[in-house]
Amino acid sequence: MSEPALDFDAVTQNHDEIERWVCQRGGRPAIERRTDSEHRLTLRFPERDQDVVLVDWESFFTRFDAQSLAFAYDTNPDPEPREDAYAFVDESRAAAVEGGPSDQETLDHHRDEPPFDR
Repeated sequence: MSEPALDFDAVTQNHDEIERWVCQRGGRPAIERRTDSEHRLTLRFPERDQDVVLVDWESFFTRFDAQSLAFAYDTNPDPEPREDAYAFVDESRAAAVEGGPSDQETLDHHRDEPPFDR
Protein backbone atom coordinates (compact mmCIF):
# COMPACT_ATOMS: atom_id res chain seq x y z
CA MET A 1 0.00 0.00 0.00
CA SER A 2 1.47 3.36 -0.96
CA GLU A 3 1.41 6.41 1.25
CA PRO A 4 -1.01 9.20 0.31
CA ALA A 5 0.45 11.97 -1.81
CA LEU A 6 1.20 15.15 0.09
CA ASP A 7 1.66 18.47 -1.58
CA PHE A 8 4.46 20.63 -0.24
CA ASP A 9 5.78 23.76 -1.89
CA ALA A 10 9.29 23.67 -0.47
CA VAL A 11 11.84 21.61 1.39
CA THR A 12 14.86 22.77 3.36
CA GLN A 13 17.47 21.83 5.89
CA ASN A 14 18.31 25.48 6.57
CA HIS A 15 17.84 26.17 10.27
CA ASP A 16 17.08 29.88 9.83
CA GLU A 17 14.44 29.17 7.19
CA ILE A 18 12.74 26.54 9.37
CA GLU A 19 12.80 28.72 12.48
CA ARG A 20 11.40 31.68 10.53
CA TRP A 21 8.52 29.60 9.08
CA VAL A 22 7.61 28.20 12.50
CA CYS A 23 7.89 31.52 14.38
CA GLN A 24 5.83 33.40 11.78
CA ARG A 25 3.01 31.01 12.61
CA GLY A 26 3.42 31.26 16.38
CA GLY A 27 5.03 27.84 16.69
CA ARG A 28 7.73 26.48 18.95
CA PRO A 29 10.09 23.50 18.63
CA ALA A 30 9.05 20.48 20.67
CA ILE A 31 9.54 16.80 21.34
CA GLU A 32 6.59 14.44 21.36
CA ARG A 33 7.06 11.73 23.96
CA ARG A 34 5.48 8.46 22.91
CA THR A 35 7.06 6.30 25.62
CA ASP A 36 9.98 6.73 27.98
CA SER A 37 12.35 5.74 25.19
CA GLU A 38 10.49 6.94 22.10
CA HIS A 39 10.53 10.63 21.19
CA ARG A 40 10.09 12.48 17.94
CA LEU A 41 10.56 16.02 16.75
CA THR A 42 7.42 18.05 16.30
CA LEU A 43 6.20 21.63 16.39
CA ARG A 44 3.86 23.18 18.94
CA PHE A 45 1.36 25.73 17.67
CA PRO A 46 -1.01 27.87 19.75
CA GLU A 47 -4.59 26.71 20.16
CA ARG A 48 -3.68 23.08 19.59
CA ASP A 49 -4.07 20.45 22.27
CA GLN A 50 -0.69 18.76 22.12
CA ASP A 51 1.08 16.67 24.73
CA VAL A 52 4.62 17.74 23.93
CA VAL A 53 7.72 19.04 25.68
CA LEU A 54 8.97 22.39 24.43
CA VAL A 55 12.69 22.53 23.66
CA ASP A 56 15.03 25.29 22.60
CA TRP A 57 16.00 25.70 18.97
CA GLU A 58 19.58 24.51 19.59
CA SER A 59 18.37 21.18 21.03
CA PHE A 60 15.79 20.84 18.28
CA PHE A 61 18.32 21.36 15.48
CA THR A 62 20.89 19.09 17.13
CA ARG A 63 18.35 16.24 16.87
CA PHE A 64 17.21 17.39 13.42
CA ASP A 65 20.77 17.22 12.06
CA ALA A 66 21.69 14.01 13.88
CA GLN A 67 18.67 12.29 12.36
CA SER A 68 19.48 13.59 8.85
CA LEU A 69 16.09 15.21 8.40
CA ALA A 70 14.68 17.78 6.02
CA PHE A 71 11.66 20.03 6.57
CA ALA A 72 8.99 19.89 3.85
CA TYR A 73 6.39 22.64 4.12
CA ASP A 74 3.74 24.76 2.47
CA THR A 75 4.79 28.32 1.71
CA ASN A 76 1.23 29.57 2.18
CA PRO A 77 1.43 32.65 4.42
CA ASP A 78 -1.56 31.49 6.49
CA PRO A 79 -0.65 32.35 10.10
CA GLU A 80 -2.51 29.25 11.31
CA PRO A 81 -0.97 26.29 9.48
CA ARG A 82 -2.99 23.15 8.90
CA GLU A 83 -1.79 20.06 10.68
CA ASP A 84 -0.59 18.72 7.33
CA ALA A 85 1.25 21.92 6.35
CA TYR A 86 4.65 20.42 7.14
CA ALA A 87 6.47 17.14 7.52
CA PHE A 88 9.85 15.99 8.71
CA VAL A 89 11.33 13.71 6.08
CA ASP A 90 14.58 11.87 5.68
CA GLU A 91 17.09 14.07 3.85
CA SER A 92 17.56 11.35 1.24
CA ARG A 93 13.89 11.78 0.30
CA ALA A 94 13.94 15.58 0.33
CA ALA A 95 14.54 15.62 -3.41
CA ALA A 96 11.01 14.23 -3.85
CA VAL A 97 9.56 17.65 -3.12
CA GLU A 98 12.16 19.41 -5.22
CA GLY A 99 11.61 16.89 -8.02
CA GLY A 100 7.99 17.85 -8.55
CA PRO A 101 4.53 16.50 -7.91
CA SER A 102 5.18 13.09 -9.44
CA ASP A 103 7.69 12.32 -6.70
CA GLN A 104 5.71 13.64 -3.74
CA GLU A 105 3.96 10.36 -3.00
CA THR A 106 7.24 9.15 -1.46
CA LEU A 107 6.87 11.60 1.41
CA ASP A 108 5.31 10.53 4.68
CA HIS A 109 3.41 12.90 6.93
CA HIS A 110 5.28 13.61 10.17
CA ARG A 111 2.70 11.65 12.16
CA ASP A 112 3.13 8.57 9.99
CA GLU A 113 6.89 8.37 10.41
CA PRO A 114 8.41 6.02 12.96
CA PRO A 115 9.94 7.73 16.01
CA PHE A 116 13.10 9.62 15.13
CA ASP A 117 15.28 8.29 17.95
CA ARG A 118 18.05 6.15 16.57
